[in-house]
Amino acid sequence: MLARETQYKKMKYFIGHLVEKDFANYCNNLSKDISDKFNTFKVYEWVPPHVSFFYQFETENIGIVKEPLKEITQDKKVLGNFHFSRFNHFDDRVIFAKIDTDPIIRDVVFALENKLRKIPNLSNREPREWQPHVTLATRLSGSKFIDVWNYVETLETQNFIFPFDNVTLFCFNENEKWEIEETFRFV
Repeated sequence: MLARETQYKKMKYFIGHLVEKDFANYCNNLSKDISDKFNTFKVYEWVPPHVSFFYQFETENIGIVKEPLKEITQDKKVLGNFHFSRFNHFDDRVIFAKIDTDPIIRDVVFALENKLRKIPNLSNREPREWQPHVTLATRLSGSKFIDVWNYVETLETQNFIFPFDNVTLFCFNENEKWEIEETFRFV
């Protein structure tokens, strides 16, 4: 049992897929490049590359959240792939790597979300339409957004395919950065 579990301190978490290997390096390098060129928020220092499934929540008892994560991955084979081939944005504030998924991944993510919503006091927000992505630049506005978007539009996009091989619990630490609490792997 982790020390912070025994302290019963309310902590912030979110659940997603930890992006690893070549695509993680690509995202971190591109995010750093954008930050260096345009003096933007350093996403790559704040959170590991990931695809979010279940957005931020607070709890004192993370053990009750870990059970469905174990159940959904335990003794199960990798269920499909994520695909990256283009960039997109949310309004004029976030630029991201758009991720397409095999249909089975959406089914697993929605099933997980339904299990998590049954946990008392975990989230009272309505589910949002899931738009799989990896954030490259955030906290943008106005002309800075336009400059960054114009830049990424000139980049040759690479095709990456990576397996849906984990579900990861992320925790907001005392340094106000997201870190990996635990990764649950498919076999």
